[in-house]
Amino acid sequence: MLFDFLFEKPFGLSLSDTSIGVVQLKGSAKNPQIGIAGEKALPAGLIQNGQIQNPQALAELLKSFFKELHLTAKKCVLSLPWEQTFGHVFPGPFNADLNQKIKEVVPLPPEEIEADHTAFLHPDFQFVLVSAASRNVLKAYGDLLKNQCGIIPAVMEPAGLSLLRSLSLPPDLKQGQLLLYRIPKTITWFLLWDGIVFDSNRLAAAPDFASRLMDDIRGSKIFFEKTTGQPLTRALVMEPPSAKDPLAPVLKEKFSLEAIPIPSYRLPLAVPGKDVPEVLATAGGAALRGIGAADP
Repeated sequence: MLFDFLFEKPFGLSLSDTSIGVVQLKGSAKNPQIGIAGEKALPAGLIQNGQIQNPQALAELLKSFFKELHLTAKKCVLSLPWEQTFGHVFPGPFNADLNQKIKEVVPLPPEEIEADHTAFLHPDFQFVLVSAASRNVLKAYGDLLKNQCGIIPAVMEPAGLSLLRSLSLPPDLKQGQLLLYRIPKTITWFLLWDGIVFDSNRLAAAPDFASRLMDDIRGSKIFFEKTTGQPLTRALVMEPPSAKDPLAPVLKEKFSLEAIPIPSYRLPLAVPGKDVPEVLATAGGAALRGIGAADP
């Protein structure tokens, strides 16, 4: 979807099964300031597994919330629900079989897949990073916002990309590194390399989440090092200081990774002593794109 910066800066909008997040920024991408920010719980059943179930009720709730926030902008960057976006890395070389490969790994009927890809070429290897979503899901969100709320979704992007953009990252991310973002109910991890998202996943913080997380990271680490020939040596960890089972010691023991705390967000969203809701973090990352921030 083409992005138009000519007239107004879009606000960030994040939707999930349980909540709405809105962030509108002022200032520049290098020095963003919060203009409007708010979150609202969604009644059960309006969105399920990332899919809209009751468009009319959801539209009415969105319009009411926008009015409550005194939001007048008519364009947004929409952070799509995690459950309805898919990502995959294919080792190169890039060839005509890519569409067939996408059909094999994306759990959607072939005719429903809307995919975008970026090819990364290096002297010794190449790979293709693919993001995909359902055409029906994209149309459902686009139609609801445009036709029932009067809001044009200038961009629709995966929640993971929005979240990553909102975090305060060290500038030296050229080597393979993990980024782990933990809040009470979920943990999201990214494998970052040379300025791109090589791999990622999001897990519910269930009793066995630590073992599932380690299995996830182990598989991704093997694939990354085999594909790029580069080692994974560092983990950037953002988690509550009060966590009873901190991740840093586990990462060091299992993978010999240096663990570095990431204490804050790129945006001035954090309130001392209070976790930032994920829906606000993703909306903030989407809003950063709205004022022209480059992707991480």
